Amino acid sequence: MVGGAQLEGSSSHQTSQVDASFMATSQVIALRQLAFPDHVTVLIDILEEFRKLQAGPRPSQKLLNNVNSKIYRIRHFVAWMSEGMPRLSKLKFLGQLDRLQGWVSHLRECSMALSTTLHYLKNVCQFLVFFQETPPTSSCVSNTAIVKAIRELRASIRSWARPLAIHAMHVKEKKEAALHSMEELCECRRLALLAIPKLLSKLEVQHCNMDQWKLFGYVTGFLASLYGHRLGVFLNMTDGQVTKAVHCPEKGDYLLKVEEHKTNQSFGMAKMLLSSQEYGWLLSIIQIKNRLAAGSAKSKYVFFNTNASPSTLLTRYLQMAWLEMNLRGVPTFTSLRTAVATFARDRHGEDSEERHSMARLMCHDTATSDKFYAMDLKQARKGRLLFEQAQETTSTRTLHQVPGSDLTAYRSYCVAALLIRHKLPKEAVVEFQVHDWLQRTTGTDGTTIRLTSSKAAGHTFTLSQQEDELLECYFCHVRAEATKRLTSEQGRFFVDCGGNPLTNLYADLQRLRKKYLPQVPGAAVDETPSSSETPSTSTGPASLPTPPVSLGKQWDRFLKVFPVSLRSAPPRKRQCVGAGFTAHRPLYRKWRNVQLLERSSYILSQAMGRQATQPTKEGWVNNTPSVQDVVRGWVAPRDPPTCSRRLIRSISEQRWRGLAVRDFGGEKGKGVVATCPMDKGDVVCDYHGTLISQAEGRLREDSIYRFFSQEFCIDASSRCDCHPEVDTYGRFLNHSRKRPNLKAKRFDLTFPDGPRPVLVFLAMHNIKVGEELLWDYGVTKTSFGGEGKDLAWLDM
Repeated sequence: MVGGAQLEGSSSHQTSQVDASFMATSQVIALRQLAFPDHVTVLIDILEEFRKLQAGPRPSQKLLNNVNSKIYRIRHFVAWMSEGMPRLSKLKFLGQLDRLQGWVSHLRECSMALSTTLHYLKNVCQFLVFFQETPPTSSCVSNTAIVKAIRELRASIRSWARPLAIHAMHVKEKKEAALHSMEELCECRRLALLAIPKLLSKLEVQHCNMDQWKLFGYVTGFLASLYGHRLGVFLNMTDGQVTKAVHCPEKGDYLLKVEEHKTNQSFGMAKMLLSSQEYGWLLSIIQIKNRLAAGSAKSKYVFFNTNASPSTLLTRYLQMAWLEMNLRGVPTFTSLRTAVATFARDRHGEDSEERHSMARLMCHDTATSDKFYAMDLKQARKGRLLFEQAQETTSTRTLHQVPGSDLTAYRSYCVAALLIRHKLPKEAVVEFQVHDWLQRTTGTDGTTIRLTSSKAAGHTFTLSQQEDELLECYFCHVRAEATKRLTSEQGRFFVDCGGNPLTNLYADLQRLRKKYLPQVPGAAVDETPSSSETPSTSTGPASLPTPPVSLGKQWDRFLKVFPVSLRSAPPRKRQCVGAGFTAHRPLYRKWRNVQLLERSSYILSQAMGRQATQPTKEGWVNNTPSVQDVVRGWVAPRDPPTCSRRLIRSISEQRWRGLAVRDFGGEKGKGVVATCPMDKGDVVCDYHGTLISQAEGRLREDSIYRFFSQEFCIDASSRCDCHPEVDTYGRFLNHSRKRPNLKAKRFDLTFPDGPRPVLVFLAMHNIKVGEELLWDYGVTKTSFGGEGKDLAWLDM
């Protein structure tokens, strides 16, 4: 009996599920089976006027299909609202708010897709707005009733926005879960190259519909797996567009442009660069179509149907070809497009110029698609790292980013990598410039660096990925820490702890050997080639000891178990041993040092510009910084720029710290990047040029580097008379309206030759090493009519 009761219960549960599914389906059927009042002439007329307005003067086939779908949904709405109502020609039923609310509730209960339901609401809202603006003469519905109905529909549309966005994200996640792999796309093109010539040969001998469909599937699959174009691009491809393709005789390729597609208003024509073989496929398909027509009417579309319309079953033909190639899944043009766009994002980076160039070619809106891309584990790890770095203190951040605490030993290892592994002479390493590092190029073999200074010209070496990361870590953290207090620098890549150019390289090697290779006799280093050797081009590494690491991963794990804070107590021996740290003493000492630095930094931050002393109200029992340590770490507040002799000297000598000119290539050209960290409010450089009057500046029409103020003009179109041999940094700063990190400010400074106004650039926020320096030129200001116009906003 118990088993029977269970069976009966489960059977009733299944029956209820079937009944619910049947009821939802029947609701949709009931909605669509309501009879539209075709006998009401005024309704037919107003729907026809609405159709003409939506279609426009020269509608495309795609637009006609969209308009017909709108009319189809509006007819269902009218059928619902008019059901059982008298005197339909008066159109009073359109203002029945209770009926409208019932229709909206019925849509919610139906099992239609969320996007389809939203289309119903939007199309009906468009129709009612049209009805409100141009009501027929026989209408008796009041304008107030129509306004209330429109307001109700718009409220319903807003309520659907959030669930629709969640639905779109779920759809995107499903797409990425079934994402075609890069290997499958490449295999599709490889097999298509083999199958297409065979199918063309068979069709030339004898026509067969099945072979024609497979040919369409292989050709569109080949092009879609490469360019990721939508289905509409292939549907609307015409014979005239193929024959008018732009040909390059030198390269032998063809540029095909398709006018009609979904996003032509945003991206213009869809483009595909075809090889001569791929272009020949399309010409062969056109020849097959002409032969089949035999003088009768033929389709103008490349992928043709039996009538004059394009073949609407291209997706099915693509799936037939995909199945014949024994590839995984069931493809659509959308799934191939998603795969191509995803690989472009992952390979080239989210904000890279390469990705945006590919997106323009495939008519793909990255801003819209990125909202619904599912975040994979790799991106999530990258995001977590950004959050952790944003919340780290200065001392903790240095320990995480640089292996070991001995920064000098780390620099010594980087020097040894170039001297021993890549066999560079001493002079080449000494003359290694920051500019050479910024202009490095990345290829399949690694990162190539070409030295350009006069004493090291001709030397080229290639770094592995590990070596590139090693030097990048040194440049962004070790070198930046050493040069951050300098007022100017010479641009050398390797510097000592004080930021001065490194000259005694052999001392670094001896120090490295003595500390990390004590078993090696302390003989002089003779592996380094002399300066008399010919310029080297290094591609392979020689033997070298592993880089210095002091506490390594144990320290990272120790920090996670015992995090450092201002008020946390040092871990006890029993706690350390219990957590698995047997050799806990070095970790314990390092933990105390980190906390001591944090507490000292906290005290200094509370000093408010005055000389700091140790507070007595913090309640710290042990590991408390002494007064001497706090006073030693205190730095007097900087003088304001208006009275800084250091700023005047920097402007006079045009020597600025932490700046380098980098050639980004392409249309962007040269720009300026930071080579050391800068704090918010720091003076970065000035806009240096010839100081002239406004009237004289307006006469120099050939000059483009002119900036006007209320009283003067700075012309930086060429090198100034005071520094004829220097290319100043200010004229190389690029423009950005959305993400500037510098702002321009005018000061009146007293120079040895008298007072004069200057224009300096201040950091708007903390700037990292390697970050490009940008400022807003003011091209959106009403007072700006192009470079060389009034910029009163500079007089801040």
